[in-house]
Amino acid sequence: MYTFITTLARLIDAAVWAYSLVVVARAVTSWLPLEPGHPLRRCLEVATEPLLQPIRKILARFGLIGSIDWSPLILLLLLYLGRDLVVRGLLRLAARL
Repeated sequence: MYTFITTLARLIDAAVWAYSLVVVARAVTSWLPLEPGHPLRRCLEVATEPLLQPIRKILARFGLIGSIDWSPLILLLLLYLGRDLVVRGLLRLAARL
C-alpha cells in the first residue's frame, strides 16, 4: 500500500507540474502575434480555459480585471497550493503505513 500511495503522490505532482507548463505556455503565447485560430493557441486555450474562466469571473466581480490578466498567476498559485496539500497528505499517510 505504501508504494501505491507514494506513486499516486508522485503522479499528482507530475500532473500538476505538466499542467503548470501548459498554463505558462498559454500566458506566453498571449504575448505572441499568433492568429486567434492558430493550432497551438487553440490547443492551449482548450486545455486551460475551463479553469481560467471561473477565476476571471471572480476577479471581475471584485473589479480586478484590467489590462493585465492575473488569472494564470492565481491558477498557478492554486495548483501549487492544492498539490502541496494533497501530496504532503498522501506522503504522511504512506509514512504511517
